[in-house]
Amino acid sequence: MHLHHIGIAVATLEEGERQVRHYYAGQIVGETAPVHDPLQGADLQLFEMRDGSRIELVAGKPAQSVLGKGLNLHHVCYEVRSVETAIEEWHRRGAVVVSPPKPAVLFGGRMVAFVLTPLGLLEFLNDE
Repeated sequence: MHLHHIGIAVATLEEGERQVRHYYAGQIVGETAPVHDPLQGADLQLFEMRDGSRIELVAGKPAQSVLGKGLNLHHVCYEVRSVETAIEEWHRRGAVVVSPPKPAVLFGGRMVAFVLTPLGLLEFLNDE
């Protein structure tokens, strides 16, 4: 399991993209085109930084509750060998599944799932 990206809630992808480009000027080395994921009800875009870190912008219904609390950190994503195994392991630690495994448009159909812990929302992404 290793860190894949940090998910940031934004009102719109356009607004979020402007902020990422402003605050990370000169650090962006790659990005995906914005996509809509109907299974998640979200508009998404991923930016890769020079140091290898990634920021995912999340707009739409999943971002609304986070933004409504005056926050922006939506989730932390870990790439795992098996989403199902990660869910089982974290469930034993007390995490609650809030979104069961489903294919993710942004990641070419790779499976993702979300669990809620007392430390926040985690996303698990099947490795390639």
